[in-house]
Amino acid sequence: MHNMWTLDEGVAVVRDIQEAVRPFGYHVALGGGVLNLGKSDKDLDLYFLAMDVEQGNDPHALLAFLQDHFGTEGESITKAEYPDSRYAFKWKFILSTEQRIDVFIS
Repeated sequence: MHNMWTLDEGVAVVRDIQEAVRPFGYHVALGGGVLNLGKSDKDLDLYFLAMDVEQGNDPHALLAFLQDHFGTEGESITKAEYPDSRYAFKWKFILSTEQRIDVFIS
C-alpha cells in the first residue's frame, strides 16, 4: 500500500471514469499536484465540470456512482480544508490502498 499518486495513475483514473460520468452531465478533469508536479504525496484532485446538456446535471447521482466505483462512502470535505472553494460539492474518498481522492463538483 502507498499513499502517493503519480501522473500515470491519475490519468488512468480519469480515463476509467470519463465516459461513465457523462450520463450524469459531467466531464472529469485532473488537477492539483498530480497534474502540476507529476505526483502528490497527499491526494488526487478530480474536478467534475458540468456539461451544457439537455438532460441537465445530477451531482447526487454522480456522487453515488463515485462511491460505488471507488468502493467507499467517502465524506464531505470541511470548509477548513478548502476555505476558498466555490464548488457545490467537495468530497474525499480514502481507497483500500489508503490513497486519497478529492472530488470537486461544480
